[in-house]
Amino acid sequence: NAIMAIRSVGDNAGIYFYDDTTEMFDLQYKNSDDKFYIASSADNKLGIIVNRADGKVGIGTNNPGQLLHVSGTGDTKLLIEEANTNKSATVIIQGGSRDESRLYFQDNTRDSNEGRIVYTHYDHTTAAKRNTMTFVTSGSDRVTIDGSGNVGIGTTSPSRHLNLHTGSATNVYFKMSNTTSGNVAGG
Repeated sequence: NAIMAIRSVGDNAGIYFYDDTTEMFDLQYKNSDDKFYIASSADNKLGIIVNRADGKVGIGTNNPGQLLHVSGTGDTKLLIEEANTNKSATVIIQGGSRDESRLYFQDNTRDSNEGRIVYTHYDHTTAAKRNTMTFVTSGSDRVTIDGSGNVGIGTTSPSRHLNLHTGSATNVYFKMSNTTSGNVAGG
């Protein structure tokens, strides 16, 4: 076995890469905050951070708030690319069989008016919610697709292929139209 050890009496231990006399890139452990940094020295350590205390990883942030926290300025994007034209790229959100899998859409204020897509799994403790997918806007359930394929708009328990519901005493209206003749049907 071969081991290379880097030790420091002070706060930092690491490997520093230089271009002539300018520090360009760091692999660094900081004892003061118990984090490992992989970063460009020009961006004040905003690269990849591993917090040893809780295992959280930050990309573009020194203080990851979740297991993986990606932060940026401008239009921050996450790309998952399959380079082979005969293969697919897949994102899997796997929740516990007795709970839900969720995809949230929030602004940076993290208020309660987020949008989200929620899938409730087959073994959920509430039988009526099992195998449903719900689309939420402004913090309220708007569309639900149940396990048999029924679609509810305004209801989380659709009883027909398409179930429209309003919580007010007014009539429920729907509209079908096309670009040629405008309104085709409505009710």
